[in-house]
Amino acid sequence: MNREDPEAVRVACTRFGHENWDAFAAAAWRYFERHGRGALLIDWASLDAWERGEAFLMDLPYATEVDGVEGIAALVQAYDPTVELVLVVTTDRQAVRAAPVAGESVITRLTAGETMCAWVLRRGITPPDAKEGQRSGR
Repeated sequence: MNREDPEAVRVACTRFGHENWDAFAAAAWRYFERHGRGALLIDWASLDAWERGEAFLMDLPYATEVDGVEGIAALVQAYDPTVELVLVVTTDRQAVRAAPVAGESVITRLTAGETMCAWVLRRGITPPDAKEGQRSGR
């Protein structure tokens, strides 16, 4: 996929978010319960692998402070965590990889200029229900 084509990036990111909604929603709700508002981070390489039909690491770090990143702070403040989540696809590998190395999946800062797309996503099952479904094996 051409990263320079904003429409292609938007379409790929939206498909990726919709097709992985249950996992994303459950993770977003768990993080929200523990840490408050934030955004799930996906490494651009994971999106590329998914586009090619390859396996990818579904590690979902959570950024709770995104003030320096234009537009994302507004999304994080405006979304309704009971029915929506904020998903950010980024080339900032430091942000995505730093959280698991530190033993905690929450990071505090997303680097400005490294975001490919960010949006509020909403699907049929709510984040609380997705989390409950994972817990009960549904």
